[in-house]
Amino acid sequence: SNCFAPGFEDKMQEFMDEIRGMDPSDPSLPVKVAGDLSRSRMKLADDNGAITYHKNMISSLNFKANVNAWAAHLWMGGAADLPTTCGSSSSGPKDDPVAALYGNLTYTWANSIVNWSCVYNIKDYHGSFEDAQKAAVSGGGGVIYYPAGTYSFTSNIMIESNIVIRGEPTTEPAKKDKSPGSLSPKTVFKCTFGEHFGVFNNDPKATN
Repeated sequence: SNCFAPGFEDKMQEFMDEIRGMDPSDPSLPVKVAGDLSRSRMKLADDNGAITYHKNMISSLNFKANVNAWAAHLWMGGAADLPTTCGSSSSGPKDDPVAALYGNLTYTWANSIVNWSCVYNIKDYHGSFEDAQKAAVSGGGGVIYYPAGTYSFTSNIMIESNIVIRGEPTTEPAKKDKSPGSLSPKTVFKCTFGEHFGVFNNDPKATN
């Protein structure tokens, strides 16, 4: 039985056609109604013969696949080193500094999101953060490592999901009780373009 008033489907179609025909605020973005976006994504999948995934999801899945392979490797009695081909030739420290300082269970995201064993040394990319990050993303994420030195940034940088920036490790304390400690960072980052806008996540689909 039809629970709607007579002529409902025709009236609803007329209403949606009227909405779609409205002048958009941006000519490149036509007005849509509920279901239009889903139908366009379904058509895209049909045309491509596959579902298109966001690159951050693929990076996350690649990392989890690496972890699962490592777990199977250990279960079979293999060495504890994570078998991986990711990272650059010069590499860098591969330990998890968050777990080392706070323990494995304090900040679990550090273990589940970041692949600390995949280290991309910035010197292998002639100092280009963009090139290093592109390599890291294609490898499923990891660490962009800056050895000891001073590095200047002339513009804002956008850090992808599953990527962290790391400098030369140091054991000097930042604080001693309530007083400043003896920390003197070996890796220094300078923003030469003036105002610092802070850290923010520009990807609404990201998980970190």
